[in-house]
Amino acid sequence: MDIASSHSRRNEAVPITNSLMGTTTELLNSKSIQYGAGLTKKQLVEIVARVKPRFIRYPVDMAARKADFVVVRLLPYHCDFNPIELIWAQGKTAVAAAHTSFNITHEEQLLKGKVAEVAAVHWWEAVRHVQTLEAKVQQVTCSWDNNNPLVIMRYEDNESTSDDATCF
Repeated sequence: MDIASSHSRRNEAVPITNSLMGTTTELLNSKSIQYGAGLTKKQLVEIVARVKPRFIRYPVDMAARKADFVVVRLLPYHCDFNPIELIWAQGKTAVAAAHTSFNITHEEQLLKGKVAEVAAVHWWEAVRHVQTLEAKVQQVTCSWDNNNPLVIMRYEDNESTSDDATCF
């Protein structure tokens, strides 16, 4: 699923910097999140930002979960993983090739005709192409993860010495 706003509507709005202070405190209270009484609006918004990922829920995700599906949200411009984008590209290419006039009525009829020509076979090919691409990406990702273990290194000021500063 792409990240269109209609697909990413949330069940509950999360306060942002422009929100009223009362809205922010109301959310924190409803989620039983402790905060100090004398905090400024900016400090409250920072608290909300830290806990926000725990409370973000999407109606689309809930409906998918009920049907035993998982929603995968695609990054912008990753239309390769979306079969409808492949079908739409085919339709636009066909219309562009048959484009002979600048009459909007003619263009509309041409588009409707090309869309009607899209058969189940085209959809099947597009879905199969996406599944093949997903398998390749998963194989590369798993291979990368297995061959490149995650290493987290922390550097703190008290551990450095004057010799460390001159080493390259």
